[in-house]
This record gives sequence, C-alpha cells and structure tokens, in this order.
Amino acid sequence: IFLLYLIISLAPEKVRNILIFAFIAFLFAIPVSGLWGSGQSEQYLIGGILPFSDARFYYMDARRLLEGGQFITGAGRRPLFAALLASLQWMTGQNLLASLAVLVIILSLSTYFAVREVHSSESQVAAGFFLVLVFFYIRFLLGKTMSEMLGLPLGLLAFFYLYRSATYKRGLYFLLGLLLLTLALNARAGAFFVLPVLVIWSVFAFRETKGINWRLGFFGILTIAAGFAVNMWIFSSLSQPDNTPFGNFSFTLYGLSRGGQSWTLIYEEHPEVFTLTGNQVYDSVYRMAIENIRSDPGQLIKGIAGSYSMFFSLDDYYGSLCWLGGSNTLGMVTRLTVYFLLCVGVLVSVKNFKKANHALLLLAFLGIILSVAAIPPRDSNHMRVFAATLPFYAMMPVHGLSFLISKISLLNNKSPDAAPISAAAPGILGSLLILLMTIVPVLISKNSDKPMSERVDCPAGQVALSFRLLPGNHINIHEPASLDYEWVPDLKKDNFSKLTHDLPNWELFPVLTGLQDGQMVVSDLDLNQMQEILLITDKEKLRQDPGIQTICAVFQTEPDLKQFNVYLSN
Repeated sequence: IFLLYLIISLAPEKVRNILIFAFIAFLFAIPVSGLWGSGQSEQYLIGGILPFSDARFYYMDARRLLEGGQFITGAGRRPLFAALLASLQWMTGQNLLASLAVLVIILSLSTYFAVREVHSSESQVAAGFFLVLVFFYIRFLLGKTMSEMLGLPLGLLAFFYLYRSATYKRGLYFLLGLLLLTLALNARAGAFFVLPVLVIWSVFAFRETKGINWRLGFFGILTIAAGFAVNMWIFSSLSQPDNTPFGNFSFTLYGLSRGGQSWTLIYEEHPEVFTLTGNQVYDSVYRMAIENIRSDPGQLIKGIAGSYSMFFSLDDYYGSLCWLGGSNTLGMVTRLTVYFLLCVGVLVSVKNFKKANHALLLLAFLGIILSVAAIPPRDSNHMRVFAATLPFYAMMPVHGLSFLISKISLLNNKSPDAAPISAAAPGILGSLLILLMTIVPVLISKNSDKPMSERVDCPAGQVALSFRLLPGNHINIHEPASLDYEWVPDLKKDNFSKLTHDLPNWELFPVLTGLQDGQMVVSDLDLNQMQEILLITDKEKLRQDPGIQTICAVFQTEPDLKQFNVYLSN
C-alpha cells in the first residue's frame, strides 16, 4: 500500500488526484468484496452481509424508522449513524449492499482529503504511511453497519480542517473542524477530552498579539455545544423517550469502579437491574458505580491504571495498535516499531511546540491519552472507541517516520509539486453528511407510516411474522454443485457452514450449520411487533420481492437462542 501510493503520487498532476482517489476507493472496496464473495461470518456479520450483534442494532433501527417506528435499541443512544443509515437505505430503495457501497465511497473521499492534506503539508512519505494506518484500522469494520463508518469519516474531515487551520491560521477552518469532530464523537463516542483541549490550543494558536484569543475560544465552546445540540435533537426526534444518550457509559463506569472489570460485570453482579425499564436501568447503575467509588476509591484508581497499561501494550485485541498486524511475532514487531515511531513523533512535536501544527497534534494526542481513563480499552475491541480521533493518533508515528527519513539525505521526503487541494470539497461532503443524518431522517420519520400487514391465522404453537425480503437482509443456501460461484445472497452450503465457525456466538452454530439446500436466512423486522427476527425458512415459501409478506413460524424458546429471536418455518 505504502509503495503503491508513492508510485501513484508521482503521476502527472492532471491525473494524480484521480488516481489517488481511485486507489483509495479500490483499497477499501477489496475487504467488502471479499466478504460478499465468500459469505464469511464474523463478529458483526453472518454470511458476509447480514448485520449481527451491534451492527444488527443499527440496521434494525434504520429499518424501524423507514417503517414508521423509532430507534429503540442500544443504537438509539447514539442515533447519528442509525439516522445516516436510514437516509442511505431510503435513497437506495432499502438495498443494504448499495448503502454499504455508499459508506465505502464516503470513507474513501474523506480519507482522500485527509491524505492529500498530509501530503501537501508534510510529504508523500507521510501521506503514504498515514493511509496505511487508516486502512489497517478500519479494514476490520468495512462492509458492516457500525457507527465507526461515520465516526471515522467525520474525524478525517475534522482532521483536514483542523490541520489546515494550523497551517494557514484560519479561525473558520478551526470552527468547521471542531464542529465535525464534535459530531464524530457523538456518532461514535470516544475521546471527548480532545474537544476542550483543542479549544485551549486555539486561543493561543490564533492570537494576533501576546494576548489570548478569547473570542475564538468562546465561539469554539459554542461550536461544541452546537454539535451536542444536533445529537440531542436527533435523539429526541427519532429515539424512544425512555432511552438515554450515552447511557451505556454507566456500565463502563461500574466496571471501572470495581477495579477495571469489563462493562458486562453489571450483568453478573446485579442482574436484577435489568428488570427495570428505560432510564431506570442507567440511573440505577450510575448510583451503584458512584457508591462503589465512595466506598473504595482505590478500585477506581486500579481500574484507570489498568486501562493505561492495556492501552500502551502490545496486545493484539485491546492495545492501542491492536489493529496493526496479527497475533504472531511479526505483528508484535510491527506494533513495537510503530510505538517507537510514535515516541519519536511525540518528541519532535514537543521540540517544535511553538509551531501551530505540532502543538495541535501534541495537544490532541494529550486529549486522547486523558480520555483513556474514562474509556477502558478492554470495553472496545480493536480500539473502535477511538475511531473519531484515529487521524490525530496516527499522525504521531507519521511525524516520527517523517523526522527519521528527513535525516537520511539520500531520500527526498518532500514532493515538490504537492499543491494543497481546495477546502471546499471536504466542506461539501461534510455538509452532505450532516444533512443525511439530521434533516433527511427527520423528514423520513414524519412521512413514514406503520405498514399494514396481512392477517394470517397460524396453527397452535406458531406466530405470524410480517416482514420484507430486501437486498442484503437474507442469504440463500445452495448445494455446492448447483452454484458456479458465491456472491451474496447465494452461498454454498459447505462453505457457509465452515465459515460460520468464525462467528463468536456459538449458540447459533447448530442452527446455522444445519442449513440445507433451498433454505434461506432472513434478518428483518417483524412488522407486527417492530422487533428484529432471524427467520429460517424454505426459499420456495417466500415471494422474491420487497413487498410485505406474512408467514407462520415457530419461535425458538431454547435459552441459548431466545436472545437472537430465532424463528423456524419448515
């Protein structure tokens, strides 16, 4: 990736930008096509396309909105991505494959803008390394309906404007970047301490004399407040009132108060809490967490210390660079090397602190590090919680590499004709994203009515399910000999069964690995109850169109399957 970028960046100026964007888009499309062509099941995916776990929450809430409902799952606590997904689904005729492709294009554009900014202000080597880090971070989440697919693009656009504001001393660029970063952190909650740190940076970086630019600081605070206000508006407009913004932080705080345990500890120690409803759950957990801290504050200190230890570790699942390399020796060496470059980058920024861009990156890095105390790495695999601020974290090792290469006289680290791109294009993309996660979904909500489903009398022990068969919400199982090649939704039985074992939820193995030729899996809403379902039935029983259809099925009451709302119709 690094070498290809360097080669492409040497192309003639007339075609260089087009080639760089095409390369980035192709790079991000490869993992998605791999999922669609293999039917791979992973932590957030069944059969290469069906959203699962957290991804299922976002997808189903988007479906609810389009069917006249509201956000009711955990996705409703952070509604911006579900709102964006609903807009994309509405635009594409509820075609999940097309919506995922649009998300890849959005990510490709935002990455392109950030990479070109690094190239023009730093070097082609720095830009190439920055691209490598962004790709390795997000590759695990490509093709999945996860909030990082909004948090990272907004974070990249924010990085573009904030870094350019440091270069050109433009207060407007700073405020645009700050707004985008605030929205990014609301879309994918993470290192919130970066926001006040950036405001502090701005009042010194943009001063005209030796004084402090209080005016810009004031507008910076207003900008942050505006970003949170947008999130609250969407929350109040689209989510059920008994939900709580960022309510799941109470689970994280409880784990910290018990010495740095997982956020799931509350389920083990106080299962009675979940007999409560709505906001009562979060209020109760907050009270218990605060009581734990009061009675034994040392446990909180222990938990925070453990978070920092894990963050800076070489762990391939929870370390801050866990997304870089695998669990083998090469992966550990890679992470250790990047940590070294990161340390060099920090030292370079400290030495050049009087330069606005170095001060920006150093203080943003400090904001990320301060945030680790409140967002334990063990509660977010692959550092997903740092998606919005990943560009700022990645720039530290990028600066380290640039510094070391600059000391090698034989290497030309600067591209002589890397002119900065227009600041208008990233603004257009950012404005479009804001529109698609605010105005458009609100209009969809106001103009969507709950559908009328067919009334069907089912035999005893069965229930009537009404749903839609949409592109991307089902897979078809075939005998290997009857299918020349796999591409969702059509998958070979043997391969699907084998790849299902990569799904972390073993409870579904017996059901999914036992599928036969002619059967299909549908992941949609039961439009009668507005609840998500995982329906297994024969393909010949269903119409192959997006209209509402009703079928009788048996709810699987086994304890291991109840949580997934599995229904069988044989």
